[in-house]
Amino acid sequence: MAALTGGAVHAGMPDAPAAPLVVYLASAPARAIDDTLRTRGFSGAILVEKDGVVVMRAGYGWANRDKHIPFTTRTIAQIGSLTKQFTATAIADLWREGAIDLQAPISRYLEGVPKRGANLTIEQLLTHTAGLREACGDDFERLTREELVTRCLAEVEIAPPGKFVYSNLGYSILAAVVEKVAKQPLETTLQQRFFRRLGMQHTAYTFDAVWHDSLAFGYENGTAVAPISDRLATLDGADWNLSGNGGMQATTEDMYTWYRALASPSALADSVKQVLITPHAQREDGRRYGYGWFLTVNDAGQVEQVSHAGSDGVFFAAFVWRPADRMFYYMVTNDGEKQGGEVARIVLRSFRPPAGG
Repeated sequence: MAALTGGAVHAGMPDAPAAPLVVYLASAPARAIDDTLRTRGFSGAILVEKDGVVVMRAGYGWANRDKHIPFTTRTIAQIGSLTKQFTATAIADLWREGAIDLQAPISRYLEGVPKRGANLTIEQLLTHTAGLREACGDDFERLTREELVTRCLAEVEIAPPGKFVYSNLGYSILAAVVEKVAKQPLETTLQQRFFRRLGMQHTAYTFDAVWHDSLAFGYENGTAVAPISDRLATLDGADWNLSGNGGMQATTEDMYTWYRALASPSALADSVKQVLITPHAQREDGRRYGYGWFLTVNDAGQVEQVSHAGSDGVFFAAFVWRPADRMFYYMVTNDGEKQGGEVARIVLRSFRPPAGG
């Protein structure tokens, strides 16, 4: 067991302060990864659990370079498409209560659905098999919930129904279903049903001003990118190109809490957890998709990996749970998708047992 202080240093940047950035390393792989991340000048946070024990909990670099605020596991950072798992969980919980039929058409729950989209089912949207295009516009293009339903569903068949085609649009439609059925905003539903009960106090779309210094800025070619909640606020609610499919922010600690809720007895109903990680759709590359999760299934039909990544090109987050290996890791960076993806692969190789091991 080892605890170190300090952080990675960006070229041309002042040294990160020795405190309060604490790096906790309790295994040889963790120490090797720490050396690699420092050499790379990594900026972000990482948490690894192996065999039920946290073996790495670390922050590196800067959440806010101008203010010299270090990136820690308590920094609130954008999670991108990891938002989808929360939307899927809200749908599944409403299904558990009998308020939603997963095989029902979306027109049962939404008004104004064009004829061509009226027969798309909830499950097709959950599994990216509805034939929808990826998006209805750029992330920050103004779009109301009503426009989402009426305009964005006017042309739906870019692929045959049943074929896996990843669609952010589909998850925005699911968010609209949650709001109609629950009769309140998606974020309120998530807070009331899950986050507050689990103690996830720093996972949301919006944050009060008092939390602003806890939010990570992104850095694209050295240029600061404001936290996504700042940019969404300018849309005054016409943010439906992101609602349900992306845009949320969370701390690494909260995402670990979420993993524990999925993997252990918790406030989440077992039936909800089971339906989320059951393989429902087949991808051409052989991977499967549950509800909001990519799944790797072995020849015996067992789920070996439950995972998802989220990125806008600047922020990158990866959530990987390998039940058979008794391993989980979460990492997030504010310094580019390429580096984030490379670091995620390094962590998986370091902690995953060798084939046959």
